[in-house]
Amino acid sequence: MWRRIYVAFPYAGQARRVVAELEAAGVARDQMHTIAKPGVDVAGLPVANGAQRGDQVWLWERVFWDANLGLFVVALAAAGLAVYAGAFAWAAVAATAAAVTVVIGKRFAVNLPHGHLGDVRVPLLRGEVVLLVDVPRHRVREIEALIGHHPIASIGGVGWTIVSAGI
Repeated sequence: MWRRIYVAFPYAGQARRVVAELEAAGVARDQMHTIAKPGVDVAGLPVANGAQRGDQVWLWERVFWDANLGLFVVALAAAGLAVYAGAFAWAAVAATAAAVTVVIGKRFAVNLPHGHLGDVRVPLLRGEVVLLVDVPRHRVREIEALIGHHPIASIGGVGWTIVSAGI
């Protein structure tokens, strides 16, 4: 799973310079996506697709979280019913399934970064250019340091993405 870095720039020219630097650092152009409100000149910048513009990552995050929570409730109820029916082997299986959902939920809630497009809504409303940069997890600090050399750039957070799904 890759990470998505959200960066806001007051002016498109600055975003163009950073895109050129990122390309020189080995970040492919299709791993960068620009979002701006209508009327802002984003010529020469890689444009975000509809899924990226609509923050589909947030939607998938909610689906994964709700499904995991639902599985936990079902497994816990099944364990209780199995104990009530005296089927202790099935109760153990259901309790194990509930425990697995807790572990998965903890990993999801604690270990995954949860930056979203909503974290940079204010810069977007002000007419700034937001650049989404998708990189492997091991390159996040390197890319943040590269962007950090531009004091006018504002890193709005880091989230996750599934590059192959185009979100």
